[in-house]
Amino acid sequence: MEDHGTVFETRFKLMRERIEAMTEIWTKSKAECHGDMVDFPEMMTWPKPVQKALSADPGRRRLPAGPHAVPSGMATAGARSAAPDRACSTWWRNTDRGRAMPGAIPQSVPVTLFNPAEDESELARYRDMGVARVVPMLLSEERDKILPVLDRWAELIRRTAY
Repeated sequence: MEDHGTVFETRFKLMRERIEAMTEIWTKSKAECHGDMVDFPEMMTWPKPVQKALSADPGRRRLPAGPHAVPSGMATAGARSAAPDRACSTWWRNTDRGRAMPGAIPQSVPVTLFNPAEDESELARYRDMGVARVVPMLLSEERDKILPVLDRWAELIRRTAY
């Protein structure tokens, strides 16, 4: 990722700012952006997209800013830990639905846990904390080495009801 100019730890912030910058360019005659990661002075560019602006898309309005996934280290403090809570609760309170929403992440926002330990009791604990799904990270291996690992994970996931 860094070979292509993106720092892994800030990849979602960069993605969000780039999407916001594109939206500015596509929806305004004169666009400018002054974010932490994307910064350009006033500019004009055409043609503009023929389709309606992204900001008018009802699906986009429903999406909170930031990722809805946590690495396993954050989940030990709680599946709905501080970092995702801040990102989602800010959106949730600032929603354009005409009323303030509760500050916590809505239960309708699923949490995905990346790279959990291959441990049934830990997976059960994450499930009980509200983690919707887990994504094991596997090394690239030859078939005879990786298939037994996949079989173990499949059984663990079946037993913990993910």
